Amino acid sequence: MLTDLASVPNFARAIAGRVGRHLEASIVHDFLYIAWQDLPNRSPDKRDRKYADLVLDQGMKAAQSRVRMPIFRAVRLFDWGVYKKPDTPRYIDPDDIEPGPAIV
Repeated sequence: MLTDLASVPNFARAIAGRVGRHLEASIVHDFLYIAWQDLPNRSPDKRDRKYADLVLDQGMKAAQSRVRMPIFRAVRLFDWGVYKKPDTPRYIDPDDIEPGPAIV
């Protein structure tokens, strides 16, 4: 699955970075935001989005993220447009990845 890690706009990165204690919850949240696209005859549903957002919140709570509330509030306020917009491509084929230089 493709992910952009935590989707934090540039102007908000002083509060929350793209990585941190919230990262794992953010990746699960990204997956849940695209999962509806892989089910037959499915369209974006506000209940599914709310579920994904609550999973994000509980994941950040379990990770003891200090930026939990600002991230959760921003997601709830602004992410409906992101949620309902189909993502392409959503996945990558590992066979299509060119190996990078070896790190010694």
